[in-house]
Amino acid sequence: MRLKKTHKCHFFVIFFEVLCNCLNQNSQNLQDFQNEPPFLALFIILVQTIAIGGGHICRYCSEVIFYIAFMPAKRKYKDSVFTSLFKDKKRLLELYNAIEGTSYKDPNIININTLEGVLFANRQNDISFTIGGKLVVLIEHQSSINENMPLRFLIYISKVYEKIIDPKVIYKQNLIKIPRPEFIVLYNGTDKYPKEKILKLSEAFEQIGIKKAPELELSVRVLNINKGHNPKLEQRSKNLAGYSAFVAKVREFQSSGNPLKEAIEKAVVYCIDKGILRDYLRQNSSEVVNMLSTKFKLKDALAVAREEGEAKGEAKGMKKLITLLERGIPLAEAKRRLYSVK
Repeated sequence: MRLKKTHKCHFFVIFFEVLCNCLNQNSQNLQDFQNEPPFLALFIILVQTIAIGGGHICRYCSEVIFYIAFMPAKRKYKDSVFTSLFKDKKRLLELYNAIEGTSYKDPNIININTLEGVLFANRQNDISFTIGGKLVVLIEHQSSINENMPLRFLIYISKVYEKIIDPKVIYKQNLIKIPRPEFIVLYNGTDKYPKEKILKLSEAFEQIGIKKAPELELSVRVLNINKGHNPKLEQRSKNLAGYSAFVAKVREFQSSGNPLKEAIEKAVVYCIDKGILRDYLRQNSSEVVNMLSTKFKLKDALAVAREEGEAKGEAKGMKKLITLLERGIPLAEAKRRLYSVK
């Protein structure tokens, strides 16, 4: 890609100053920076650059940003703390029994078939698995609940069926049996939300004046798992109660003025001392700090970018990128949507 010899925007001058400043930080900050996913690290630098530059980016530089952000690359989707904890079949079985009131005993009846990068970008917040003739898609959500979640689940479940069903059998004359789908969202955000809510795909249909029941429906069960909001569920699942308590403790330490990483480290120590997720946190303490730091930093970066963009008139393309990422759209899909708009 050729760079133009001259243009009036000083974006790159500021960009490289910010980049050099990041690399010249003390060793601890540099280590934190290196632990970030490549896109998130670049995104944080871009946000700082835009803020310093007064929110203005010329058309040429905005195109370069998109070129960098969407360069083809093999992206490794990393577990969140939630998926790291519950991809263990024993914990997942306990959680499912608690949610559905079932009493399955053998963890080996669970077959995990999670897809990467379909519901969320860069970080895996979802677990898909089969159990007892059911196909369950379970996700943990810490930002505001997206009302388009049923539509996203519809796209997700079709891809899972493609993965688990032999494409040849669908052409056979005899009826083939498929696992019944179940969709569950465990909400752990800071916004006010009811104890339980059902989201329906039909609510998105253009059906003004039509009383006929929709031919296609998909229901998503949303449960608020913030500490104290669903006590019966917490009583039935020790691991879920521990996870909710851990996240609540991180927020408590952070609201007391502790930097994010220090707040997470203190929460880990506190929970181990109190017997909350003790075995898991002892074995995975450093990974937990890195996973949770990345998740919270991405949320903060998106919030800062949106605030700066609205206040100072950020480039149109950048605002679209932020909106898509905030909705959890994977980068490949964001690229398709951005460049398909003429």
